[in-house]
Amino acid sequence: MSLDGAIVFHGVDIEVLLLLEQKTVTYTSISSLDRSAWRVFELATVISYDSKLLYHHLADHGVSVRFGELHDIHQAAFLIDPLRRDRSLEALVGGEIEGTAGYMAGMWQVYDWQCEAFDHTPTIAKIARTLDFPLSYNLFAMERRGIKIDKKLFANMSKELGDSLTKLEQEMYTMAGYDFNIASPAQLSEVLFTKLQLPTTGIKKGKTSYSTGQKELDKLRGQHPIIELIEQTRELAKLKNTYVDTLPEQTDENDRVHTTFNQDVAATGRLNSTNPNLQNIPVRSELGRKVREGFVPEGDNVFVSADYSQFELRLDEVLSGDDDLINDFNGDVEIHTKTASEVYKVPMDD
Repeated sequence: MSLDGAIVFHGVDIEVLLLLEQKTVTYTSISSLDRSAWRVFELATVISYDSKLLYHHLADHGVSVRFGELHDIHQAAFLIDPLRRDRSLEALVGGEIEGTAGYMAGMWQVYDWQCEAFDHTPTIAKIARTLDFPLSYNLFAMERRGIKIDKKLFANMSKELGDSLTKLEQEMYTMAGYDFNIASPAQLSEVLFTKLQLPTTGIKKGKTSYSTGQKELDKLRGQHPIIELIEQTRELAKLKNTYVDTLPEQTDENDRVHTTFNQDVAATGRLNSTNPNLQNIPVRSELGRKVREGFVPEGDNVFVSADYSQFELRLDEVLSGDDDLINDFNGDVEIHTKTASEVYKVPMDD
């Protein structure tokens, strides 16, 4: 078996659909393809609407394959126009798609358009073909493997947070003189502005009550000790409900959590994590750092954390060709300190 040129590849249930030479759609059972066939596909140019999803689909049916040359239509659409909201195949084609053959033909049509767009933007084409398209396999592998958590640590932390929340609630009930639902904006507003008579000047008011959002609480800080308790309660409740209690319920039989990594959400190209979101776990607070301790390496492995310092500013430096900025970075000057020094005309050492 051999293939000349590109092939449109799409997985549906237990079958794969192949479009060869832009004219023949073939339905083939995944299980009927032996290793030699997959080897041919690995050497071909594979066109897929979502290659990471395709990898998952094939893995679900026991197929381990890594395509050598990919064109990911969804990711290409993002690179060509990062601000475009609807990147469905129908939106890219510009109309409704009828039937499987129409879907496959639509993929080839968009592929041709995107190749033409790449011809006019060689830098974007290079990013797509050498970085973003191959990265889909690595992200698939990361998602498939998942990350292990210490469920015992999370269980202990859940109890600690629960006890702390109960204590905070009792303190607030004592201050208010009665029990109330802290999570209810209306009841909390009643406590703050009617029972405790806190000032309402500058406080945003809704249809039925004054707002108790964080911006409004910031204006009341120092007016009454209950404000700090409300903020503490919200922080603990968010950690408990969003991470500590939820993540253990989302593990597989090996205590691993499987998030989804998205390349096409942030316009800058930064990876995005969803279902569950593992990027927004707080890092500055002690409790947030403790939640992060619940993610553990397997066996003798260790986690390695690496990050660029002021990455966006370094891009600005390269793109603008600003010699002063380039020299500052090469000399390990703290950019924000220098900026403040120049703006406020004070020495950097002060």
